[in-house]
Amino acid sequence: MNKTDQSIAHQLKTSATLLQLISSSASLDAELLLAKVLDKDRSYFRTWPERLLSDAETKQYGTLIESRCKGIPIAYILGEQEFWSMPLKVTKDVLIPRADTERLVELSLIASKNFEQPQILELGTGSGAISIALSHELVTKKAVITAIDISPAALSIAQDNAKQWQKHPIQFIQSDWYQALDQQYFDLIISNPPYIEQNDPHLLNDIRHEPQQALVSGDDGLDAIRTIVSEAPQYLNPQGYLLLEHGFQQAKKVQAIMQGYGLTQIETYQDYAGLDRVTLGRIA
Repeated sequence: MNKTDQSIAHQLKTSATLLQLISSSASLDAELLLAKVLDKDRSYFRTWPERLLSDAETKQYGTLIESRCKGIPIAYILGEQEFWSMPLKVTKDVLIPRADTERLVELSLIASKNFEQPQILELGTGSGAISIALSHELVTKKAVITAIDISPAALSIAQDNAKQWQKHPIQFIQSDWYQALDQQYFDLIISNPPYIEQNDPHLLNDIRHEPQQALVSGDDGLDAIRTIVSEAPQYLNPQGYLLLEHGFQQAKKVQAIMQGYGLTQIETYQDYAGLDRVTLGRIA
């Protein structure tokens, strides 16, 4: 390789061209991965485009680009994903937090205004993103937050994130949904559960590297939602809320499931793209 080929400008241009086959944000991905290798801010590349990478840096960068070309999500390669303005640790053991899930946080915050000291249960916490965001915003209310996940590996990631970012202690419990809970009652039960159909074609491409148990939920994608809704009345305080994220085409079915188990004031809210994303129900 010609030494000039190891300049920042050349490496970014070449890598972005390769990444166009896999990513809609090829140039950004190329910069983020080089920033990881050099431990620099992306603005550094504008200032020093002619700087030559060492052989070791070039090799390391090439390895990261190769991983991205194989479809591995950028968040897993970087080891973090921003959520609610916090860079959270992520690994292949947890679902990558999406910006649209911030809508679930926003609606939970609105619902929490009805309670002096909200008692909150999150089911399927994954990276801990939702519970940690709520701990930030509800610190003055001293919200009591319990976060559950069936995966010990996911809980380990969530606890690491909580140690760094939580504003109020979160109780983490390993459980298959409600199974490990004693007779406890909550003002809010919230979840971004698995809701993808077993044979959804996206499982073969876009999200194939993410944990399947956090994505797939039976033939129609609603098995987890049925379980959560069916048992929610046993754990909700009077006038308590259940808030669920779901697929944008599932709103009517989720509403019907909630209605079937006695929830009232059922309403669906849109995400930032205007798609049906979160459905809320209330216990009488």
